[in-house]
Amino acid sequence: MNRLTATAGTLYGVYNDINATSTNIRYGVYNDFDGDGGTRTGVYNGFTGGGTGSQNGVLNTLTGSSSGTQTGIRNVVANTGLGDRYGVYTSMIGASNGETWGARNTLGGSGSGIHYGVHNELTGSGSGHRHGVYNEIRGSGDGMQYGTRNLVANTGSGYRYGTVNELVGGGGGNAYGVACDMDSSTDGSMYGTWSAYSSSASGAGNKYGCYANISNLAGGTQYGMYANVAKAGSYAGYFLGAVYVSGTFTNPSDVNLKENITSTSSVTDKLMALEVKDYNFKSAMSDEYGFPRERQTGFIAQQMETVFPNLVKDEILQPAEEEKAATPSKGVNYIGMVPILTKALQEQNTEMQKVKAENETLKQQVQSYEQRLQRLEQAMGLVAKE
Repeated sequence: MNRLTATAGTLYGVYNDINATSTNIRYGVYNDFDGDGGTRTGVYNGFTGGGTGSQNGVLNTLTGSSSGTQTGIRNVVANTGLGDRYGVYTSMIGASNGETWGARNTLGGSGSGIHYGVHNELTGSGSGHRHGVYNEIRGSGDGMQYGTRNLVANTGSGYRYGTVNELVGGGGGNAYGVACDMDSSTDGSMYGTWSAYSSSASGAGNKYGCYANISNLAGGTQYGMYANVAKAGSYAGYFLGAVYVSGTFTNPSDVNLKENITSTSSVTDKLMALEVKDYNFKSAMSDEYGFPRERQTGFIAQQMETVFPNLVKDEILQPAEEEKAATPSKGVNYIGMVPILTKALQEQNTEMQKVKAENETLKQQVQSYEQRLQRLEQAMGLVAKE
């Protein structure tokens, strides 16, 4: 346990510099807990000073070229007690202006063995909380704050992962690969998950902001993406660009979900008032918001609003870069046109059936007149013979 209260200069809770090239296993800090009982802490650092120098809870530098296992910090917590257990616990409450690390690991070796910046194994069966890594940042600084930040800069051909979580145990509880719980009252934007690819990501491989692959053999109902956003004027999904769906696209329509159900009044005359236009989206707007660049056929929202105002919605076009101002706009619910077109088709069919019935009546009348004319001609022929 380290508590550093000095106010100046570099402060280290633990500093390990391992430069040996031996093939033996090397540990900066190794903790093994087997006992039962209360709170157990592998490494605990408390920083209360207000100095301007660098402050490191744990700083490990492994620069050897050994092919053996290299571990900056390894914690094995195997006890079955009821208390909380921490592999590494760091609390930083000072007002330092310098860089502050709860744990910093630099692995510069070129060996072929596995390299761990932090490796935690929690195998106990106790009922207390268990944290592989737990970060609590409570300072009031204006700089960026990271619970966990990973920089993977190697150029090898192997896969590279910023974070990998493997959940392989059984049990009846929920399992989360990544869980985000945001209770902050900040006025800034909040992201559960944030992905950005810069222009320097010029490789030919596919880029996925979010990728979900669930085996069809997995049990339960499967959701590749699930969002619950019920606030009016908000979006469960907002996409700048094309959207492809290989399956079906459905909307809720169960009668048990609806009220105030009435028959729709005539729409044919309204449809005839709509103006269908050919157009192109402005090039700059297509670049900004991903609008189609090909020639389009459709409606103008302002004109549609004069005929079917319920199919037009005021929108806010939000650029991907938040520093850019949003653009007020209007959108058309094209899917909402389907029942209206269906109603119009029904009205046209009713008119056609009416005309068909009238034609049938006229046809019968003509046939009657023809029969009467034929009988009249026959009668006139008999008179002429006499």
